[in-house]
Amino acid sequence: MTLPVIAASLLLNSIEPADVDLALDSRRLPDQGAPNVISRVEADVNGDSLADAIVLYNYVTTHRGGRSPYYVVAVVSGASGYEVTPTASIGHRGYEVWSELRLHGSDFLVIGTKWLSGDAMCCPSARAEAVLRFEDGKLVQVRGTWNRQDSE
Repeated sequence: MTLPVIAASLLLNSIEPADVDLALDSRRLPDQGAPNVISRVEADVNGDSLADAIVLYNYVTTHRGGRSPYYVVAVVSGASGYEVTPTASIGHRGYEVWSELRLHGSDFLVIGTKWLSGDAMCCPSARAEAVLRFEDGKLVQVRGTWNRQDSE
């Protein structure tokens, strides 16, 4: 079931960055580096009128070519504090660089760039977008697209 998402500016509380860091660190595997928060949005996704944090992140890594997969997770207010929902992995490691997370109606829009065939390593030429929605207690990707950027 999808609930209407309420922007954080209309909520009375906020989630401390340290709480988000602890939640992300609890998901880290032994071979992963520290969590790297790229972007975060606060909104009420579970209908309790308390702020929840939707977080775009990856892990700092020195292996796998230095490229970590990107993840989006919800840190959701609950009866005993905050709970971390199952993690949504977005894109394909090494093909996209995700840089921004936005609330877009009841969805969450993740924006970045993508390398297309023939692109130099320095210069991805396509805009990448992934749309996620909070459904049944977890984030699910409902759409992903990319379009060639203007060269100007």
